[in-house]
Amino acid sequence: MHNVANNRVPHNPDTTGPTLIRVTTFQPFESRIGIDHVLRLDFNYDPELIAYLKRLLAGYKTAAVDPAHNRHAPGGFLPKYRCWFLEPCIWDAVKLELSFLGYRIHEVPS
Repeated sequence: MHNVANNRVPHNPDTTGPTLIRVTTFQPFESRIGIDHVLRLDFNYDPELIAYLKRLLAGYKTAAVDPAHNRHAPGGFLPKYRCWFLEPCIWDAVKLELSFLGYRIHEVPS
């Protein structure tokens, strides 16, 4: 977790500035094509961000579960696409937490 008390700005170890998270919509799940979409999070490798995302996803699991749509995960890593995904219903809360910690977020309009 980031040390906010010391005003430490999260950064990618391979770059000089705060980690940028690029957010787009897409649908990697064949069973949901044409029904809805999820959010794709792309960023350079940042182990602290990955650890924080895992904690956030665990915390928001209940909010994202929707048995009517057979959703059982609020998000996760998709190796095939080499990106993280999130269900849109938890994005506002996750975005606020990431922004508070100093991550830069760029939402690309669909």
